[in-house]
Amino acid sequence: MTVAKGIGKSGKVAVYEVPDTDLAVGSTLGSPKATAIIKANGSIEKVFSPEQGLVLFGTMILRHYESETGMYLSQDRPGTFVIHPEHQEHLYSLTNHIAVHETIFVLSGRPGEDGAVDPPGVYEMLEVRNEGQEPVEIVTYAYAVLRGETEHDVKAAYDRRLGAIVAWNDSKPEQCRIFACSAKPESYETTVDSGKAVSEQCPGRLSETTDATFDPLGVLQHSIRLKPGETHRRSYLLTFGDGRKEATANYRACPGAEEALTRTTEYYHDVLNRAVVLTPDSSVNEGVLWAKANMLRVQNRTQTGWCFTNDPTRSNNSVGRDTAWYAFGADYLTPEFARDSLLGYVKRQETSGMIVEYYDIRTGKSEDYGLNINDNTPLLILALWHHYNLTGDLEFLREVYPAAVKAARYILSQRNDQGLVWCTAT
Repeated sequence: MTVAKGIGKSGKVAVYEVPDTDLAVGSTLGSPKATAIIKANGSIEKVFSPEQGLVLFGTMILRHYESETGMYLSQDRPGTFVIHPEHQEHLYSLTNHIAVHETIFVLSGRPGEDGAVDPPGVYEMLEVRNEGQEPVEIVTYAYAVLRGETEHDVKAAYDRRLGAIVAWNDSKPEQCRIFACSAKPESYETTVDSGKAVSEQCPGRLSETTDATFDPLGVLQHSIRLKPGETHRRSYLLTFGDGRKEATANYRACPGAEEALTRTTEYYHDVLNRAVVLTPDSSVNEGVLWAKANMLRVQNRTQTGWCFTNDPTRSNNSVGRDTAWYAFGADYLTPEFARDSLLGYVKRQETSGMIVEYYDIRTGKSEDYGLNINDNTPLLILALWHHYNLTGDLEFLREVYPAAVKAARYILSQRNDQGLVWCTAT
């Protein structure tokens, strides 16, 4: 079912409540610096860095145990996913009357006027509440696959100043990531024993060693005692950077989970209140709102500037036709993004006038497939004209007009004897 919740004077957003047995896949959430995919069971599947073009973390899951008996605390009945534009919640209960509330989101606040954006930060907030009549003590283990989809030469260390596990690749130390919690762990380790992450019996105190190699799991342990009616909250954070120094700086720049979620929610709600479409059909209204939310999730800022890919976490290429069509919507929503993403193709226009097929958002290297003509070329002309018409940005028009003329003349140069623009590719 959907629950309409107000987000401002001019619109509402559909928040979907779904039984946690009914989803085939979870949400894909994103920010300019990070993309996270959630599994159908509510855990994090992977975390991707657009700047490095790599999945830097694999699965992250939480496992709860009863302290005295060591028994695994399974979910006692179907729970509920609550799917928001900027985050996903999972509410369920354990067999010992503990109510669990997990919230996953990617930090994504409003970009600064100078183009500055938030550091990469994927959060999982955990809230547990004792709804029983007796005190309960539970032990929780957070597991994170530290290799992601990088090479197998992963090394790790526990940084006591940060209270976090730091991991990197020996051959590429710039691929550095940090796995942390808002509360200092009772114990920690890295291990290749993946069976621990599915064990029915509590693993006990961890080894506090970080010498596991090849494909290590990072593990953080916390224990809490809850009186009847008592609630405990903490949050986990996955972040990364170009080397340990930048990763550490990004970790320290990430705000606390509550502030981070507020910042992200406020930005999403501001954008969703732009270009509001209201029709008699609520499905159409909700569709437009979610289209806007999905657009925000894929707006990346990398070494080459603002851009996006049509296959987050699996492609590093920005495609010309996708960018042109995307700008038709983004002009109403985030025109600054539309402007810069279109300029990425103007700057890479071939000397002939043709517009490239795609470019790598990390390196800027472009490809045209060897075609004599393509749909990217006329589509970019249309998108440039659309952007100017909606924004009235004369500076932009002056910048792109020579490129548009050059592209149009190139299109005309590819006419055959019948006067048709003709692609000769076999």
